[in-house]
Amino acid sequence: IKPIGTGTGIFITYFLLDPNNTEVLYYASNTSLYRTASASTVTPETWTRMTGVGAAGNIRSMAVTRSRYTQRSKLYIGTAYAAGSGLIYRLDNPRDVPAATSLVDITASTMPVGSLIVSSIAVDPTDDKKVMVTFSNYGVGSIWYTTDASVASPVWSEVEGNIRLFSVRSCAIVN
Repeated sequence: IKPIGTGTGIFITYFLLDPNNTEVLYYASNTSLYRTASASTVTPETWTRMTGVGAAGNIRSMAVTRSRYTQRSKLYIGTAYAAGSGLIYRLDNPRDVPAATSLVDITASTMPVGSLIVSSIAVDPTDDKKVMVTFSNYGVGSIWYTTDASVASPVWSEVEGNIRLFSVRSCAIVN
């Protein structure tokens, strides 16, 4: 069911099914993002390439806000090895936005730099402004959190405490 023209890409086939509307499915292929609003009947021909996405670095993680879908809904995207660091992006109204809409870079300048991978993104199920991300690298601040991911430049805080020696692969926000 992969979109036409995506080739083999990286060894991971990365789909994200929107838990709020299971007809909306996203597919990441290297630096490109595809969307379909007909997941139950998807074919390689029924995808829309999000031409405005053009992420810097391969897309390695995605998460959507959790609540009834509105124009305030968001898709968060994490990348690997972009300009020497993993980056975090936001796409507002991801189900309905025109394909040429650009991503909003919400990466903080205080986050670690180097050959980093944004390994996981978690959105608070009761408050879509609260987002947590992890970097899966050793010896860096790996867990970051913001209480207002909806603004152009959110303030991110390193929240992992004293576990910098470990590689953090995933995160979750539960209530």
